[in-house]
Amino acid sequence: MKLLHSFVVITVLVAVAVALPSKTKEEIVAERDQLVEDLVQYQEEAPLRKRAEQCSKKLGEQCDYHCECCGATVACDTVYVGDKPYSRCSE
Repeated sequence: MKLLHSFVVITVLVAVAVALPSKTKEEIVAERDQLVEDLVQYQEEAPLRKRAEQCSKKLGEQCDYHCECCGATVACDTVYVGDKPYSRCSE
């Protein structure tokens, strides 16, 4: 009886797996093309910001990256004034 039950369960699972719709090659290619198009569009719209390559900010000055801040122990630290973030070079 247990063998019959297992056989029925396996048969039902196989039937369900076969009956489920699968994507065709054309659907996969179309989806890939749409994702590539979305990525290209995003890349065109995204603002390009050049990252600093050497230190140019002194302690207390506003910064965007750690490497902008001059000094061995100085880093770009973000504090919140109200709801707005403010980044500055600090120790």
